Amino acid sequence: MKFSFTILCSCFFMAFMSYGVQLMAGTDNRAAFSPADYTDSLVINEINYNSAATFDPGDWVELYNPQAHALDISNWVFKDEVDTHAFIFSQGTQIPANGFIVVAFDLTTFHTLFPDVTNYVGPMGFGLSGSGELLRVYDNNEALVDTVHYDDAAPWPTGADGNGASLELLSPSLNNALGENWKDSGNPPHGTPGEANVINLGISHAPAAETLSLSIFPNPVQTTAFIKINSKVLNDEGTLNVYNFAGQMVRHIELITGNLVEIDRNGLVSGCYLVRFTNKAGTLIATGKLVVD
Repeated sequence: MKFSFTILCSCFFMAFMSYGVQLMAGTDNRAAFSPADYTDSLVINEINYNSAATFDPGDWVELYNPQAHALDISNWVFKDEVDTHAFIFSQGTQIPANGFIVVAFDLTTFHTLFPDVTNYVGPMGFGLSGSGELLRVYDNNEALVDTVHYDDAAPWPTGADGNGASLELLSPSLNNALGENWKDSGNPPHGTPGEANVINLGISHAPAAETLSLSIFPNPVQTTAFIKINSKVLNDEGTLNVYNFAGQMVRHIELITGNLVEIDRNGLVSGCYLVRFTNKAGTLIATGKLVVD
């Protein structure tokens, strides 16, 4: 896999700065590699990939900003599993704090069927597969921010496959890589683009005492790295996945016990990787950046 010089420089610089913060922070190491502190994040929150013939606004994907501040996504990129299928967010595009933005395939048909929705952009330039595929979001440094590989078969809800519904994430705090954390949109029947999913209304976010963050050291890694799961409770049977920047999972470790995970670089080519830890219940997620020298 080839990584551009710009990506490598950016990743190495950020890793070096983060490692320096860890050294200054002492044994706690809570300062580094949390989504809020290290890189702004967003969540793929709703997907419309196969509309009903009687109500067809075109394919669309909704993104949610979980931050308490507006998120500037200028030059961020949304892709499906084909690298040449890329929608680039224009300069000045922002998602408000705890807000949403929709990427629509066809602006005219989308507006016709959702006239009250104003927070949408497009045209996407490519459609989504009716049989499931990989979706990816990259920031303006080409770092992978979020990825979902949806499907049209169980455990993924099947009502969104041509029956008029969209796929709605049960809660933005859940692992959106798992089909069981999604549902068919109910009422309204065609989804809720640009606003909270109906199932989420009245559901508060996890309290601050139940948050996770990751510390990775040494970083860059030449042989072995240690990933510390910063949590106020002892982790039990969590899962750690490592993704390359094509969105492909290259390492999977499950049934993790304890808050320290050792990972070797065998089989990992030089470059940047996204590390994603999910607790057993799938309710808490932490991400970090791993640089392989």
